[in-house]
Amino acid sequence: MDRQRAIELLKQKSKEAVYVASLPYQNNEYLPWRRNIEDILESAFGVTSTEYKRVADAHMKTRGTREAIQQTYKALVHRIQQEVDSIIQKYEVLEIPFDIESTSGQVQVKTLVRKNKITLLNDIFSASLKTPDGVDALKFRADNEQLLDEMNELETSGFIERRGDRYFIRPLTLAQLAQQNPKAQEMIRTCSLVFDFLRGAYKDNQRQKVTVSDVSKGTSLPKGDVRAALQIIIQTPILGAYSIDLAVEDAYIKPSESILKYKSFEGILQEMQEQAKGIKGQYRESKKLPHISPEYPEEQVSLLPTSQKTWDAIQNEYDVTKRRFGMKINFVSGSHKRNIIFRDVEHAFLLESAGFLKPAVILAGSVIEELLRLYLKHKNIKPIKADFEGYIKTCEQEKLLESGISRLSDSGRHFRNLVHLSKEKTKKQTISKSKAKGAVASIFTIANDF
Repeated sequence: MDRQRAIELLKQKSKEAVYVASLPYQNNEYLPWRRNIEDILESAFGVTSTEYKRVADAHMKTRGTREAIQQTYKALVHRIQQEVDSIIQKYEVLEIPFDIESTSGQVQVKTLVRKNKITLLNDIFSASLKTPDGVDALKFRADNEQLLDEMNELETSGFIERRGDRYFIRPLTLAQLAQQNPKAQEMIRTCSLVFDFLRGAYKDNQRQKVTVSDVSKGTSLPKGDVRAALQIIIQTPILGAYSIDLAVEDAYIKPSESILKYKSFEGILQEMQEQAKGIKGQYRESKKLPHISPEYPEEQVSLLPTSQKTWDAIQNEYDVTKRRFGMKINFVSGSHKRNIIFRDVEHAFLLESAGFLKPAVILAGSVIEELLRLYLKHKNIKPIKADFEGYIKTCEQEKLLESGISRLSDSGRHFRNLVHLSKEKTKKQTISKSKAKGAVASIFTIANDF
C-alpha cells in the first residue's frame, strides 16, 4: 500500500476513535478498529517500523473497578488516536521542491541536480548524528568540492543552516528526508520524545531551566541523541533560552510559553510547513508585480503582501499580535509614527522570511533603536549618548530593562555593526539565518519589557 493511500485511511480511523472511545470497554468494535489500523501501518511501513510499533505497543491493564477499567480503556483509545494523528502529521509535512521548474531539454540535468542535493542533505544529516554540535562545514565543503554550488544553493534556500563553521539540518529538511531515510524518521521520533519532556517540564515549572542531563534521564535517551535533537528543536519557536554550546556539562534549555501552543513536535512541523507555503505564495505573487519606483508612491503600497496577512504570519512565528504589540508601545504617540514602526516591523519579518538577511537585520536594529529612543523620551530621561549604545546603557543604568533584555538589545547593536561591508571579511562574519531571525525576534522580546 502506498503511503498516500495509508494516510487517507488513517484519517478515517482517527475520526472513528471518538465513537470507539464512547463504547463500554467490553465491546465488539475496538479490536477490529485497532487491527485495521495495525494492518494499514504494516502494509505501508512494515511490521518492524516505528510507525507500526507506536500503535502495536500500546496496551492497557485490566485491573481495578469497572469504572477504573473504563477510564483506562478510553485513555488507550485516545492514545492510539494521538499516535495515528502524529503519524498523519509527520507524512503530510512539506514536500520540499529541490529543483526549479524543468524546461524542454533540461529534464535530465535537473534530475541530476536533484539527486546531488538530496545526497548532500543525507550526508550532512548522517554526519550530524556523529557530531551533535554540528558538521564541520569547511571540511565537508572541501570533501565535496565538486558540489560547492549546490551547497551554496542549499544554504541560501534555507535547507541547511550555517552557524559559524558548522552545518545544521533545518526541521523541514529533516521531515523531507524522513520520507525515505529511516534514520531521519528515528530522529523525528527522538525530537518528539524530547519535545514531550520539555512540554511537561514547562507545565510543572514555568521558570525552571532544564539541563541536557535532565532530558536524557527523563527520556532514557543517550546525551548525544538529546543534543542532536535539540539542534533541531532550537530552530523552532518553543524555547525562551538555551546554552549556545550544548556539549558543556551544565548545558540547559528553557522552554517558553509558546510550547503550550503545540501538542506534538509533528504539530510544529505542520505549522512550519503552512508558513513556508504562505511565504512561497507571497513570493510567487510578488514576481507578478510591476516595477516599484524608488519614491514608493502611496498607490503602489497595496501591491505588497497585506499587513493583516503579515501579522498573521508574525503571530504564528512569535505568538505576538499587532494589537498586543501596539499596546506594548503605547508610549509612541502619533498615528504616523506608529504606522511607520508597524510597517518596518512587517518588512523586517518579510525580509528575513524571504532570505534577505542583511536588510532584515538593518531594519530590525533600526526599529529597536527608535523604540528605545522614544521610550526614554516618554520617561523624560536624557540618554548618556544619542545613539544605539547610549540608549541601551541609559536603560540599564535606570533599570528600565531587565538584564536579559539589555543583553539582547546589545546583541542587536552588534548585529547592526556586521552590516558594514568592511566587517564582512570572511564567510564567518556573514549574517546567518539564525542571527537575522534573532534580530527580528528581539523587537518583540524587548517590546514585551516596556
